[in-house]
Amino acid sequence: MRIILESGLERYAWQVMMEAHRKWEKNHGDTLRDAMGWSFDILNKEDTDEAVKAEVERRLEAEYADDLTVTQSDYIRHGMSAYDVEEMDEDERYQLHLDLTYEYGELLGEITDRREELMDTVKDKLRQVYYTFFNAPENLTVVFNGEIIQGAKE
Repeated sequence: MRIILESGLERYAWQVMMEAHRKWEKNHGDTLRDAMGWSFDILNKEDTDEAVKAEVERRLEAEYADDLTVTQSDYIRHGMSAYDVEEMDEDERYQLHLDLTYEYGELLGEITDRREELMDTVKDKLRQVYYTFFNAPENLTVVFNGEIIQGAKE
């Protein structure tokens, strides 16, 4: 996360806030993290769940593209079009159909597993955002006049 300070006053304020934060964290570090967790996980649970789900679906769409919306019949039809089914006997066509049906089920299972995995990943990323911003601002990248004054030098 990148913070851009727009004036000398903001730079001064940032330095004072970081000093205050270090003193506050020494005595009360867990209280803000707990308050943020309560706010996201209880107070705003429905909105948080919607935001997480939307991000998971966006990532799945980027990863699986057309596989998310393909129907079983379309998957089988497309799979069979890669073969010269006219040259196959009935048993071979039937076996190919079964294989493609199995593959489709495997694909759906893979997508379901990935969705669950991404759900945990996205929730962790959300926690990391608010934890870093509120509990570990020293890990933020802070820019003033185009120069990085705190954080990772890119």
